[in-house]
Amino acid sequence: MMTKNKSKKMNQLKYLVLIPVLISMLFYTSCSDTTSKEALVSSKAIQTAFRNKDGVLKAQKLQKSTYLDSYIGKEAPIGAKEISLSDLSLEESAEFEQLKEKLEYNMGDRYDLKEAFTFRLFKMPNGRNATALILNLEKMKNSNLLDIDEKVETKKTVSFFKIDKKPIFPGCESEDKDCFTKGVQNHFSANFNKDISNNLGLESGKKRIFISFKVATDGTVQDIKVRAPHPEIEQEVVRVISSLPKMEPGENKGKKVAVSFNIPFVLLIE
Repeated sequence: MMTKNKSKKMNQLKYLVLIPVLISMLFYTSCSDTTSKEALVSSKAIQTAFRNKDGVLKAQKLQKSTYLDSYIGKEAPIGAKEISLSDLSLEESAEFEQLKEKLEYNMGDRYDLKEAFTFRLFKMPNGRNATALILNLEKMKNSNLLDIDEKVETKKTVSFFKIDKKPIFPGCESEDKDCFTKGVQNHFSANFNKDISNNLGLESGKKRIFISFKVATDGTVQDIKVRAPHPEIEQEVVRVISSLPKMEPGENKGKKVAVSFNIPFVLLIE
């Protein structure tokens, strides 16, 4: 009996240690240098961390400025309305995708850990949008994720921000992220058919486009995802990004790996 109680207490201790790890993964965000000054339609603010306690939504101000607030808990935040990715601004979308990438990277191949939470979006009572990490405590306790000493293997796809050696865009002298971004932007500007977007009956002005893709181990572009104000614009963006020149692939721990990349654009409708 003493042995069982000791084992139970040890598991509880490991569980308590795991929670701060998840919180640190959720709260750590890094704003992409690829965001164009033209695209800034949302403003940064001191991040608020929310949690449910005693039937009330509690808020705590953090020290960093972000586009999105944060929530972590066993159930949905009290008094908040769930939203989708399409409800986010360009900057919020970029921050959300980067945060999601960092979480997935840190989880590695720990599928038991991934099944123990869901990552959602909410409109909070303070009017700001927030990422929410909803924990399934039962799955956390019943899985082997309490073994926090287990080493996480490197994923087959690595974030652009975590890669040891970044992909190199043709014409860039080294793995320069700014040069890579500029190369993609110049290719997009030179090849995108503006007549398509100007003949769709959309209101004139700036329209936001969010693009994500992977540079595969052979240097080609794969798994292109686009969010744009019209399906025909999305198709044209996919066509243009698919025609990106072959690049020098990224490497992690001495091995070639697929590297994910996110970039926002502003499209001017005349």
